Amino acid sequence: MKNRWVRIAVLIPILGLLFIVGRAEFAARSGPTWHIPIEGYDPRDLLHGRYLRYQFRFNWQGQSDCGGRFTGSRPDLDPDCCLCLTRTNEPGIDPAVRQTSCDEVERCDGWLRAEAVEPPLRFFVPEDRAQQLENALGKRETSIELTSGPNGNPAIIELYLDGAPWRQQLDE
Repeated sequence: MKNRWVRIAVLIPILGLLFIVGRAEFAARSGPTWHIPIEGYDPRDLLHGRYLRYQFRFNWQGQSDCGGRFTGSRPDLDPDCCLCLTRTNEPGIDPAVRQTSCDEVERCDGWLRAEAVEPPLRFFVPEDRAQQLENALGKRETSIELTSGPNGNPAIIELYLDGAPWRQQLDE
């Protein structure tokens, strides 16, 4: 009798954890997929340890409907706003982006919370490939493939160099 309760006590948290992970994976993989260009956050130090520090190079369209003003080529992001992604000619590649109220995102093809895309962002890389990747970054067009989950957080899938996964490009 006592062994049964111990097994149940161990099994319930494991099942709960599996459910949470499964739900998060489903949510991340069921959203629309986007390829968004990126650039180094600090061009002098692109790779820092085991991660690439970057910021998105959004294709901004029009004025912000929510918070922030345009300074230069991009708006100041308001953490209480969302980014509305709209598909352009190439589905999911370099979408048109505008900042809007999070109440208006149902009209968008996809959306991200503004605070979730504030630089610097990180993409982790294997330490043994870091130098090779850093050498390639300055010479190639770089983008991130992501999905926009149901809560507006980006789920990063892959780093792309010249339109192909970075590992494939470096192995050539």
